Amino acid sequence: MNLQDIAVHGEWRELVAPGLRGPLKRLEAQGVTFFWQCQDNLPTDKYLFSAELDGTVLATRDGSEIPRQAISEVILAAMAACGTFSGLSRTVPSAGARSIPDSMMGQGSDQKGRQR
Repeated sequence: MNLQDIAVHGEWRELVAPGLRGPLKRLEAQGVTFFWQCQDNLPTDKYLFSAELDGTVLATRDGSEIPRQAISEVILAAMAACGTFSGLSRTVPSAGARSIPDSMMGQGSDQKGRQR
């Protein structure tokens, strides 16, 4: 499968990791749109994979080299932006803001994940 087929002909869904297929469907049901764009004004064509909700770009990754990784990263970033990970919740959907629990504000562990 070449990048043109993946990006232009919609075959990117075949590259979604099995564990992300359910979250992808839920995000799309919430109105998140996933799409590819080609930036051909650069020395080599760049294929960018993005997620958007209500006109706001949630995530964009360059999928020119490793499209499967870009797809996974964008889905995960969209999950975080939409608050679908446990403990996160959206407070102002139109502004894209979300509340972050106190436990994630550096009070529960240091940067290496150890409890303080």
